[in-house]
Amino acid sequence: MCFFLTTTMAPRGDEEAIRVLAKRFGLRWELIENPSIRRSLLVEGERYYSVTSNGCDCGTSMGCLYEDDEFVVRREESMASQIAKRRKQGWSEAKITRWAEQRRSGHHGDESRIDHRADAPDSEIGRWLGFLRTVREERRSRWIGIFKHWYDAGVEDVVLGELHSEWEGIEGLNNSKLLHLKHDVLTRIRLFE
Repeated sequence: MCFFLTTTMAPRGDEEAIRVLAKRFGLRWELIENPSIRRSLLVEGERYYSVTSNGCDCGTSMGCLYEDDEFVVRREESMASQIAKRRKQGWSEAKITRWAEQRRSGHHGDESRIDHRADAPDSEIGRWLGFLRTVREERRSRWIGIFKHWYDAGVEDVVLGELHSEWEGIEGLNNSKLLHLKHDVLTRIRLFE
């Protein structure tokens, strides 16, 4: 299906203030409930949010840049399943080929969504860094977690096995680290103690 970035927030974080900040930086901040994620990744009181504004994150710098072998295999298996589904729906082979090429290129036919200027403050990475730094400056949450996953089902419906998390300090966070977030690992960014 697609890559999505989702986030978590530390217990007792100021959800409404962060929603306003997220909007200012071009992100959504919509609470979602996924029992599998709650069981596998979240600590007591941590909440889980959708931040994607435009359908999915496949065409974004953070959503599609890092690909390891395991991801490539899973993506191709998902692609084969999606192609079979479209054949059953009566799509022509030409239409399926165009759709698959757009999916594989990562931009779903909208090249303007791919952000090639990671260093610019108005880029996707610049907005994320600005958002995280502002949450820190305003002390709205002790941490924000970012989770990147290739979803074969809806964000709220997917059932995931054992997952892992890691910590990163805001001081060491930079463009490269955000661009190369590991998929299926919740990266919690410690904003303050």
